[in-house]
Amino acid sequence: MVPMNELPAKRRRGCLFYGCLTSSVLALFLLIGLLLGLRELRSMVNQFTDSRPVTFPTVTYTPEQRQELDHRLEAFSTAIKAKQAAEPLVLTADDLNVLVATAKGAEALRGRFHFAIEGDRLEAEASLPMGELGFPLLKGRHLNATASVTASVQDGRLLITPQTLKAKGKAIPGLYADRLRQQNLAESLAGNPDAATFFNEIQSIEIKDGKIRVVPKVLAGGNPAPEATPAGK
Repeated sequence: MVPMNELPAKRRRGCLFYGCLTSSVLALFLLIGLLLGLRELRSMVNQFTDSRPVTFPTVTYTPEQRQELDHRLEAFSTAIKAKQAAEPLVLTADDLNVLVATAKGAEALRGRFHFAIEGDRLEAEASLPMGELGFPLLKGRHLNATASVTASVQDGRLLITPQTLKAKGKAIPGLYADRLRQQNLAESLAGNPDAATFFNEIQSIEIKDGKIRVVPKVLAGGNPAPEATPAGK
């Protein structure tokens, strides 16, 4: 499996936010696999893993649709890096699915992830072979899990926090779920100067109405972006 921290670096296109989001969601499922693999292994192996992977629907774009998506990503990323005014970047779940399916460096995720947006949460489904998560004794078993995450920016830091967590259709045991909910899945970016530069120019991240909206501090036209409204308000 391609190491998680190599995924964003290998992509030629796209914005840092997409790479961070995808890597953070992968980190979540790796953590779930680690917890289920190390604790009460014998009792949990059949309860929370499957003998077969899950097949996810394929999302495809026409060449024109993909070109438009690439243009949006490139224009936003370029403006943010140059500290210029920009329109908010709006991404749908289909956009994320297409990027995972086609982006350079994301080969390890292909066919193993599927995104949806429900309300103010990003829903991610994964089907990952336990053998490739670092558990050779579980070769042939698959972690088929579903998780929802919220995303926000505070003081120039990206925060991605897991909320609901299920494996094989069953809720992850409370002790493990509580530990996972305390994690900022984007914490590894704390010492990344590129990430700091990027997210210092981001006012807010909103997930609602089936879309992710990344709002820069200075909107096109030179107007400052409004203060972010806390989730649930």
